[in-house]
Amino acid sequence: DGGRLYLEEVKWEMSGRKVQLVVEDSATRVDVSLTKTRKLVEADRVQALVGVVLSASAIAIKDYITEKKTPFIISGFAVAEALTMEKVSPYLFRITYGANTLPRESAKWVYRNLNARTATIIASDTVGIVELAMGFARAFEEAGGKVVQEIYPPLGTADYGPYLAGIRRDVDVVVECMAGADAVRLVRQYQEFGLKGKIPLVDPATFIDLTTLPAMGEAAVGAYFSWGYVHTLDTPRNRKFVQAFHAKFGRAPGSPAAYTYDAMAAIHAALNAIGGKIEDTPRFLDALRKVDLELPRGRVRFDRFQHVVSDVHVGRIEKVEGKVVPVVIQSVRAVEQFGGMDPKEYIKRPRLFTLKGSFAK
Repeated sequence: DGGRLYLEEVKWEMSGRKVQLVVEDSATRVDVSLTKTRKLVEADRVQALVGVVLSASAIAIKDYITEKKTPFIISGFAVAEALTMEKVSPYLFRITYGANTLPRESAKWVYRNLNARTATIIASDTVGIVELAMGFARAFEEAGGKVVQEIYPPLGTADYGPYLAGIRRDVDVVVECMAGADAVRLVRQYQEFGLKGKIPLVDPATFIDLTTLPAMGEAAVGAYFSWGYVHTLDTPRNRKFVQAFHAKFGRAPGSPAAYTYDAMAAIHAALNAIGGKIEDTPRFLDALRKVDLELPRGRVRFDRFQHVVSDVHVGRIEKVEGKVVPVVIQSVRAVEQFGGMDPKEYIKRPRLFTLKGSFAK
């Protein structure tokens, strides 16, 4: 819907070229993602790809789009660091965030502002989400804190009771990394178990979004978050975007809408720079690398590894005028994936904090 809104705003035309949008559903399965990508490239002959939710799907697609020389902008939650650090493809861009960006800022903020010194991590046992958890753990310990407990339930867990019962009651924060229905169940059961209000719940990059927040309801109130886009961000550019999105779809935009809107804007800016000649792939890619835009979430550009440099918003879930909403407390400007370190030195660091997750085995 975010992509459609952008295209309607430009009357389905970019730099004098008509735009056709072809949409496929990966069903959050890696094999389906690759099959649908092949269909889009070989049958529909698309000239650019936008989307993908899972890290594993993006990893599977990466070699294929490189072989086919098809530009691909990740606008979903494919956060695996390797996508924009190891064997970087000139055809792959990420406009959302990586596993080390949002969690790093969340960890530093929690350490400073909540005076948290010990943490329990509970994360779904899948590659992208465990990387997010590890991004928090690494930054939290670098700040001076200590992760004293790690819990990795499998994806699709219905009853988190046994896991919640095992959480240490002497920790300063519980860091939750889950998405979708798993996040909804965990947050609700966290309240049912009587943990809400006793140990602050921190989400460094997964559940705090309008795709899940309404289902969590008041159970989420009081949780802290870090996120790349928050619909309550009080800026003229974002207010305009939220108003337009609400007018068209009858609801506020979540981050998937904002990220896909941003991807369309980046494609448009690149096309304007080369006179609309998207068939000239090398020039189009070079123009994408130079994109620098003010968008609803703030300033957006790419580093030399084609990973986004943008703001990170830290806040708390509150009930405002009867609605449960994310409220921004602080915006950290121009966050990049290496945290100020030399890329070569950063990449040498151990990627995982521990190897307890079954995926790591």
